[in-house]
Formats: sequence, C-alpha cells, structure tokens
Amino acid sequence: MPLPNLSLPSRRALVVLVQNALWTLGFLAAFLLRFDFNVPASFLTFEFAGWLIPLLFLRTIAFAHLGLFSGLWRYTGTHDLEGLLKGTAVSSGVFAMLLMLAGVRGLPRSIVAMEFLLAIVSVGGLRFSVRAMSRMFEPNPSEDTTSVTRILIAGAGDTGETLLREINRKFGRRFLPVGFVDDNPGKQGATIHGVRVLGLVEDLARIAAETKVDQVVVAIPSLRGRDMRRIVDLAAKAKVSVRTLPGYEYLIDGRITVNQIRNVQIEDLLGRDAVKLDQASLAAMIGNKSVMVTGAGGSIGSELCRQIARFKPAKLILLEQAENALYQVHREMRRSNPDMVVQPCIADIVDRVRLDEIMSRHQPTLILHAAAHKHVPMMEWNASEAVKNNVGGTRALADAAHTHGVERF
Repeated sequence: MPLPNLSLPSRRALVVLVQNALWTLGFLAAFLLRFDFNVPASFLTFEFAGWLIPLLFLRTIAFAHLGLFSGLWRYTGTHDLEGLLKGTAVSSGVFAMLLMLAGVRGLPRSIVAMEFLLAIVSVGGLRFSVRAMSRMFEPNPSEDTTSVTRILIAGAGDTGETLLREINRKFGRRFLPVGFVDDNPGKQGATIHGVRVLGLVEDLARIAAETKVDQVVVAIPSLRGRDMRRIVDLAAKAKVSVRTLPGYEYLIDGRITVNQIRNVQIEDLLGRDAVKLDQASLAAMIGNKSVMVTGAGGSIGSELCRQIARFKPAKLILLEQAENALYQVHREMRRSNPDMVVQPCIADIVDRVRLDEIMSRHQPTLILHAAAHKHVPMMEWNASEAVKNNVGGTRALADAAHTHGVERF
C-alpha cells in the first residue's frame, strides 16, 4: 500500500494538519476522561478554545524546531520517538507555566497531564502504524523470490537482534530465520521479533536437523576461536554450512547488514583470544604518518591496511607484487577511505633498486612487512624461492628502510 507521493511542502502541511487534529482530539479526550464523559457545559465554551489555541501553537513551534514535521513516517525510529517525547514535554511544560503566570484556575491540572500522555500515544502510534503498514504492503522488487534460505542464528544478543531486524526489513523474501541458539539460560524459550530461542549452542546439530535449516549464521562478534570451532563441528554433523559476521572492529558504527555475512575463515578458528591493542599508542604511531604495507594485497596485508586506515595516516603506501591483488586492495581502500592518500606500488621486495626508488619518493616513516610466501607445503617443494623471498626479500627491505631513515620497521 504505497503512501501518497506528495511534494515536500504539501507533505509538511498535511503532517501539521493531521498532528494538530490529533492534539485537538487528545485535548478533548482529556476533558472526557477527567469528567467521566460528562463534561460540564461551562467548559464547552469559548474558554475551551482559549486554552486549546495556545497549546496547539506551542506544540507546533516545538515540533517544527525539532524537525518533526519533515521526517518520513515510514522510517520512524527511536530518534523520532525521542524527539516526539521532547517536543511534547517542552510544549506541555511551557503551556502549564503560562497557565500559572496568567492565574488561570479553571483548568484542572490533571487535564494537562492526561493531554500530554494522549498526545504521545496518538501521534507516536500513528507514526509507527504508518511505518508498519509501509513495510507490510510495499513489495521489494529487487528480491529474488525463487528460493528461500532457512537460517538458524547463533547468538540471541544485540548483534543477532539487529541482524534479524535487517533481514525482516529488507531480505525477508530471500532468508527465513527459523530460530536462535544461545548459551544464556535466561534466554531459552524467549522470542525476538517473533523468532524463538530454540535451545543452547550444544543443541545446534539437533535443532538444525529438526528445522531443516540451510545455514547457520554466527552473530557473536566476540566469539573465540575454540567456540567457533565448536559451532562449525556441530553444524557439520547436521550437514549445514556456517557463515558469520565480522568482528567488532567492523561493526563499530552499529550497522549490520546481510551483505556483511561471510564464510567462516581460518582466522575465525584460531585457538586464542583476540589481542587487546593499545589504541592510544597505535594512534600516535600511525596517525598523520606515511605508512607502507608490503604484501598489501594478501590476506594479512589487506587486513593490516583496513586496520591502519582507522587511525588516519597521512599516506598509505600499498606495496604488492601481484597486480590483480594490488588493484583489489587499492580499490577497496579508496572506496572506504576517500579522504586518505592511498598510493599503490607494484614491486618485488627482492628488487633493491625498485625499493630505493619507492622509499625515496614516498618516504615512509613506518613499514609493516607482510610480503612473504606462506603456504608451507608449496614452499617445501620450492625451498629456494622461499629463502630468496622470505629471507632475502626481508633483508633487502630492511636494508632499504635503514638507508632511507625509516623510523619503525
């Protein structure tokens, strides 16, 4: 059910008119409730309008100042609710003060309190009703309805709730959450947005088989390696795939989208807890400095680049031998950090002449060296190349850094 596509001035005028009508009805309802639906005739006079008009004026001014007439109701959220409470409270408070200063004694004080509550319920209820109806009736033509992926969410905390809300809002035609599993005993049997916590994580294999899920999505950013391995093993018993969300460093702004769900990587299964870094020291070491990352297109190097970008270096130099890998990480860094200077450099770390040229031109103050052959069986079959690159290349890079006065390596 699409909402009327009105111009901005027309929509604002309609919103002001509708909310003033609701406030008027709320003011009248407060009298009806106060006098048990038998309002004395003395109140139904010009004096009623004399009280109502200043209230409507104050409330309109308060809501306009807070920008509450310009928002789209289909996107109403907690921010709008906070503004609604603030605008209603301020206007009702000023109205009550005016009544006291004017010496008005005929208006019962309970009327002001009841009108305040009715205004919040009526206006807030209308806004959230419009939001609910918009999401209920407006189709999303971009969704592929040919198949639905049944998912079980591991983690019934804030991240799991946010993920479920995102799925219901935008991806309900592609994904069907059938339940949660969580190790918190207090959450067992509870429901979140209509989806039930079906059991503990140790029950995952049984629940996945019973509910015929296609995927398990791990929504616990702080999960340790051994706990991730446990979930992967349990899902394997039920023959379902496991996907996960990134860690807290990628969810720092609170936004979670289905697009962030990714396959479980080997790093997720590490048998150690995450290292807690000294953020202040890192900021002093990286911020406004020229930083070079070697092997920038690899799994470790590209992750280093993402973490370095958080500390706003003056320049990030990407040194990589593989052209395609360098292209990918350079494009990602430019897209996610448009204000940061990012310099891609194709080079082999065993080429001392090329290293001297790059360092002379870009003058890095910090080098993070991640360029290496790392696949052990392959390097055992090609041992001389492993020594040349990992040993000789590191020596060449360290010598070049010393020659060009790099502060830290």
